[in-house]
Amino acid sequence: MPCRPDALIIRSGENFTYLTGIVYPGTLGRHTDLTGSTRSPVLIWPRSGEPELILNDFAVAYTKLVSELPISVYLGYREQPYAKVADRLRERDVRRVGLEYNYCSKRDYDILRAATQDIEFIDA
Repeated sequence: MPCRPDALIIRSGENFTYLTGIVYPGTLGRHTDLTGSTRSPVLIWPRSGEPELILNDFAVAYTKLVSELPISVYLGYREQPYAKVADRLRERDVRRVGLEYNYCSKRDYDILRAATQDIEFIDA
C-alpha cells in the first residue's frame, strides 16, 4: 500500500518557489537556500485543505504583496521556524507528514520531533 502523507513540509528553495510562485529578492531569497537558516520560509501543503506559509516577521510584508496564501508568523532570530511548523501541524491534526529530509537540519528535525511525537515523518 502506498504511503500517503496527510501533509508535506516544503522547505527547499526549488520546491517552495515552484509551489508558491514566490521569488524572494535579496536576503529574503537567501533564506530559501540556507538549510539551517533561523529565518527559513516553510510551506505546509496538506493533502486536503489550503496550503499555509510559515514565515518570519521580516518576510510578511513582501509576501502579502505577491501571494494570497495564508500566513503564520514566527519572530525571526527569536523563535525557531520549525517550532511554528510543529504548532500548525498539531492544529491541523495530521498523523503522517512528508518532510524534505535533505533540507531539514538536525536541529530543526529535533525541534519538530520533540513537539510532534505522535506524528510519523517520512522522506518526501
